[in-house]
Amino acid sequence: MREASKLSTRMEIALKDRRILSKLALTLFTLLGLLLVVEGWHTPFPYRLGDHVPHGIIARTQFAEFDNHKTEQLRRQKADEVPYVFRTGVFPIKSLSARLRSYLTDIASEAYYNDLEPETQEAFELTLTANGSNNVEQ
Repeated sequence: MREASKLSTRMEIALKDRRILSKLALTLFTLLGLLLVVEGWHTPFPYRLGDHVPHGIIARTQFAEFDNHKTEQLRRQKADEVPYVFRTGVFPIKSLSARLRSYLTDIASEAYYNDLEPETQEAFELTLTANGSNNVEQ
C-alpha cells in the first residue's frame, strides 16, 4: 500500500473538524436559500424587453411618454363640459329658508298630505296625476 497524499489527508482532517463542517453546512444552506429566492421558481413575467414571441403578446398602441401639460389641459376642458348640478333661483337665500320653514310647518301641522296647501304640495311635488293617484313613488 502506498501512503495517502497530502491533499486527501488534509481533507480527512477538515471533514472531522466540527467548525469547518458547520461553516460548510451554513454555506450550503445559504446557497440553497439564494437559489430559491432568485429563481423563485420561475418569474411571473417570463417575457422581457427584446424577447420575440411568435404569438400572444401584442401592443395595439405605441408607448410614449406622458404629456402632463396636455393631460391637465384636457382634464380642465372635460371639467368645464360637465353640466352644473345645482340650479340657482332668483330668490335670495333668506327668503328661501323662510319659505322652506313655512312649508315644513304646514306639513307638520297636517295629518294627510291631501290637506296641505296647494303651494306646499307643488313645492314637494305631492300633486295628483290625471288618473287620481299621487305622484309619490312607493
